[in-house]
Amino acid sequence: MIKRKLKECKRCGEDKYLFGHGMCEFCYNVTKLEKAKSSATSDKKMSLADKRVKALALFSTWRRMSTANDKGFCKCVTCGDKYHWKDIQNGHYIDREHNATTFKVINNHPQCQDCNEFKRGNIEKYREYLVQAYGEEVVSDLEASRYEVLRLTHPFLDDLIDVLNKRIEKLEKSLKKDK
Repeated sequence: MIKRKLKECKRCGEDKYLFGHGMCEFCYNVTKLEKAKSSATSDKKMSLADKRVKALALFSTWRRMSTANDKGFCKCVTCGDKYHWKDIQNGHYIDREHNATTFKVINNHPQCQDCNEFKRGNIEKYREYLVQAYGEEVVSDLEASRYEVLRLTHPFLDDLIDVLNKRIEKLEKSLKKDK
């Protein structure tokens, strides 16, 4: 197995595992959000695809922050290792290409980069975790819902982005209080 090395993020300057364009995952997502904001003067002019990307980034941030403890640490649901919420990824049990399950909380949990990317989601362990946490029937329903058709619309994504921004703002305040 190839051991990855920590490298300096070109945005924040910290030694982390690089995610894309020479940046750690958090800085990469922030840069993507900033680019999405600057590329469109208003959300109404953003394409549906751009809004989906923005919603996915916000949902990932919210999901990781919401599962973090009062010190900001999350546990990978597949291997159990602990990471700060900024250093862990949002793993999807069912791929993001299935719109019907993309924004379901049960389908999104913190995963380390090793499990999420290099082990391709570590699906067997992920399923074990879901069955233990939610029960076999709920997991079976989730698996079946991947075949449902859900067309994302501008109003749906606009509302989701607004709600997620408010939730993230609230979590940021509570995490700052706990420091």
